[in-house]
Amino acid sequence: MTTLLASAGLLAAVRVASADIGAQVTYLCATPKATYPVVLGIKAKVPTAGKTNTPVRIGDVGVTLKAPGRLRGEFAATEVPDSTGAAPEPSLSGVASIAVTVNQGQTSVNAAWPAFSLTADPARTEEMVLRGSGAVPALLTDQAGQVFWKAGQMVLRLSAEGRKASISTLTCLPKSGIVLGKLALKGGTAPSVLPKRSPMASQPKDDTTSVECHIPPAPTEPGGGINRDPRLAEPPIPPGMNLSRLFPERPGTPNCGKAAGFGNLGKLKAAIPIGAQISFRMSVQNQVDFPHNYMRSRNYGVTATTPSTGTALGFGFMPTTATVLTKQVAPPGASSEMANLFADSHLGNVDNPTSFPIRAFARSFVDLRVGGISVNGTPVDVGKTCHTGALPLDLSADLGNDRVGKLSPQEGGTYTGSVYVPAFSGCGVGEDLTPLVDATSAGASNFLKIESGRWCPTTPESPDSCDSPEPQAFTVLPGGAVKATAGPFIMRGSSDSYPTPDPDHVGDGVWDNTIRCESATFQMHFKRGRYLSRYRIATIDGANFKKCVRFFNGVSTNVTTVIRGAGLPWTLHMDTQKGPGQWFAMISGVKLDVTGSDGCSFSLNRLSEDLTTDVPGTLPALEFYADKNRLHIPTAEKGGPSLVVGTTPQCALSNPDFQSQANWSFVAADFSFAPYQKITSP
Repeated sequence: MTTLLASAGLLAAVRVASADIGAQVTYLCATPKATYPVVLGIKAKVPTAGKTNTPVRIGDVGVTLKAPGRLRGEFAATEVPDSTGAAPEPSLSGVASIAVTVNQGQTSVNAAWPAFSLTADPARTEEMVLRGSGAVPALLTDQAGQVFWKAGQMVLRLSAEGRKASISTLTCLPKSGIVLGKLALKGGTAPSVLPKRSPMASQPKDDTTSVECHIPPAPTEPGGGINRDPRLAEPPIPPGMNLSRLFPERPGTPNCGKAAGFGNLGKLKAAIPIGAQISFRMSVQNQVDFPHNYMRSRNYGVTATTPSTGTALGFGFMPTTATVLTKQVAPPGASSEMANLFADSHLGNVDNPTSFPIRAFARSFVDLRVGGISVNGTPVDVGKTCHTGALPLDLSADLGNDRVGKLSPQEGGTYTGSVYVPAFSGCGVGEDLTPLVDATSAGASNFLKIESGRWCPTTPESPDSCDSPEPQAFTVLPGGAVKATAGPFIMRGSSDSYPTPDPDHVGDGVWDNTIRCESATFQMHFKRGRYLSRYRIATIDGANFKKCVRFFNGVSTNVTTVIRGAGLPWTLHMDTQKGPGQWFAMISGVKLDVTGSDGCSFSLNRLSEDLTTDVPGTLPALEFYADKNRLHIPTAEKGGPSLVVGTTPQCALSNPDFQSQANWSFVAADFSFAPYQKITSP
């Protein structure tokens, strides 16, 4: 999936370039029967120097694999023995898929190398040799510096021809020598903090699909309005909601956004990348339930996608490349091409508790158009009319709740769904190639995962005023259980009029209304993988605070019930980018309980809008430094977060800080991780 995304130009945020390549890598390859050492040789003619913002093109890459002769034992004798009684050497061929990455600084991306077709040398020796070659994509960078090529996992699929054909698959991991080559790039362009190109930047010139933000027509204009086709009807209202009347249609608020993701082809066990520009009119029709803080919004719009090119093993062994264009169309027999977007969200009162999940549902019809097919490097002309016709597309996004934090559709989200691809038609020039396309693409088990970036409002007068950011995804390695520790950990009440306490002198009688813990430890669990959503990237399953003391009027009081995290787990979300390797982040679902030896106890969280209910708190504006393995909570003076005392404090202390609604903030805390987590975007 990474290879396909890179080859389609969707990894424009990663600045990479080609470099001199030529090396040998030793692999350990395993089959169900045995393991074998295999040496991979890579050679390619490439420029000796490179410049930023200039494509560096690589010539054909030559691949040589040397394996022990005993690997032939995986293949049964397939021919009649000759006069000597020995069976002839089976005619071997196969495919090698090599995970090659291009690395520059802390940025790493799949180099998008295709699978290489292999043939064996005919001579029978103690060593089995297979050779192949193929073209690889040119790559581009806008950042000067050293670039490295590194080899990762390799998968070999070998087959022997004869009366009893046999196939063997080897999964290979590199043992040594993973660096294939390097190149120093010259140039004066500073690295970009945010992506410059959209997922549609590589759109072919002959494609007429617009990828700019075009505002859909208003409901009173031709072609505008919510699509009333019953096949695009809205999902049921959540149980328990008592809705108001349905308001009449109104123009709504034009919004634009970008999205990128994958379409997984079940038949081929592969995926193609998807990049799109989304243009919607939001809140065209609404229904509300004020007591439950609920709103169902009805929205409509259009999605323009870029043609996506991907490579897979057609029929299980043949490298097949194709370009697919997904075009939004009207349902069969209908006239409106509009897509419907339905959203269940809070009614603007973010602090009001909700009893329903925040969700969004995108429903439309699309036509899949296929072209640019090549099989094993040989072009196959399927013409310009090879397509599926209109098929339904139903995607949904889980946007959270009070416990894990909430998003609105305009903030982006991860949309998923499955689609049934019907039979194609009109494929072929001079001969009908539709059965070939159907055999590789049509059918069920096709899964979609689309990451939407933040949307931004625009106007009909200035449709280009909206500069919606690229969708942002993350790679986390190794992931799993993590212990994050800070010490000391200090909180202070809002009525403390003194400057920010010096952590080494809290409790010496100068600062009032302060809680100081020797340390704070979060037991966290990070997701592992590539192209993870920024939302819910990790959970905090435990929060332990050691040796805590409360200071009030110069008197110290032990916190007998150690501060504990209530309502765990909490959830960590990435937010906007702060700099290279650095992001703003937030933690949702936070509630702390404090009990002193003097009987004073209170909770720290947030309150509902009517101030009658405790609601899990959110810590926004945290600073996440992946390059330093650190999570930083800023002070209130620097825009850091705060929590408020809950609705029922049990304190006899005559001070506003211990009463309901009082604000408590943090003295700068730095949580360091163990083990180290390498987190990059994408």
